[in-house]
Amino acid sequence: MTVGTFKGRITPLNLTEILKFLKESGKSGLLKAESDGSWRSLYVRRGRIIAGESSLNEESLIELLREVGMLTPEQVSVSGTLTKGGIRPGRALVEQGAVKPSDLWQWTEHRVRTLVRGMLGWSSGSFAFEEGALPPVDWMLVDLDILDAILSALREMEEGDLLKPRLPESEAVFEHFTYSDGGEAPPLLAHEKYVLALVNGRRTVSEIARMSELGEAATRNILCLMFLVGCVRHRRDETVEGAPVPSDGTSKDVKAVIKAYNEMFAFVYGYMMKEVGPIAEHVLDKYLREVREANESLLGKISLTKEGTLNEDSLLKNLQTVHGKNRLDTLVKGLNEFLYSGQLAVKRTLGADHEAVVIRRLNEIRKSPASLG
Repeated sequence: MTVGTFKGRITPLNLTEILKFLKESGKSGLLKAESDGSWRSLYVRRGRIIAGESSLNEESLIELLREVGMLTPEQVSVSGTLTKGGIRPGRALVEQGAVKPSDLWQWTEHRVRTLVRGMLGWSSGSFAFEEGALPPVDWMLVDLDILDAILSALREMEEGDLLKPRLPESEAVFEHFTYSDGGEAPPLLAHEKYVLALVNGRRTVSEIARMSELGEAATRNILCLMFLVGCVRHRRDETVEGAPVPSDGTSKDVKAVIKAYNEMFAFVYGYMMKEVGPIAEHVLDKYLREVREANESLLGKISLTKEGTLNEDSLLKNLQTVHGKNRLDTLVKGLNEFLYSGQLAVKRTLGADHEAVVIRRLNEIRKSPASLG
């Protein structure tokens, strides 16, 4: 599957999912986000952040250095004059002796991290990714791991209100999970590893918060971070209500179940396409691969169709390898897991408000006569 240029709307923290997609897919190009008349952009190369830019004056390199007292008013003035003449800010600072070359690289990286934090802090607006776009050849480049940049940004947001809508429910149960297909572990700090070690697939969030020496608020924040970067996921047996299950396992009943679930899959796919564009296909396909690992007999060699559904003929063919009355149970279990994964994809990518809309509509579809065949 290829995803080139795509665009979508910003919702609280959904840009974390966009950045993780760029890391996992190894994409190169320009991600630009806009909100309230301002914009920030990040260049990525093979899934790593290499440069950034912003329309906000307070995020310019010169302004960041002035703010911490590293530049005199005269140096700020001279640098501003030089940049207006077309000289890059870094060169303007080095040539007048305001910063050393080694310091310039460190502050360039600091600025890019600042742009990541600012971008993730936007809760509305739009974004677009242009595959293949590269920064100008005279820019100083950095080499940032995307998960490291996301974690650094989210840690600085812990004290604010941005994470509140994503804080886990008290009765939620998490299990360990590594977002990267290659099994790469995010760069966690010691206290984050401590909380992560308390996750065992059985304890609820409230139980972990009571056990933790860090206190309830800090522990819930850390669990939220772990969820956002993909270190943990909701336990797989926490399922949503799926399609009605027939009383027997005739061919007609099996096809009716597939049809009912496919109608719900198509809705989830269409909803995400409307909100974030073609990246929805990648996100849902990733969740399908994950569910397939636990349901190989049903979902082996099955991919999403262009409507976001699962091919009925392929499902029926795979079911032929399942014996007797276990056939219907296998079908419902696998399809229900993928339905839950779709709901989770909406929550992680778009937020709890969108998840509530989707759940409400799925329940309507489930109860409609058409879904029963």
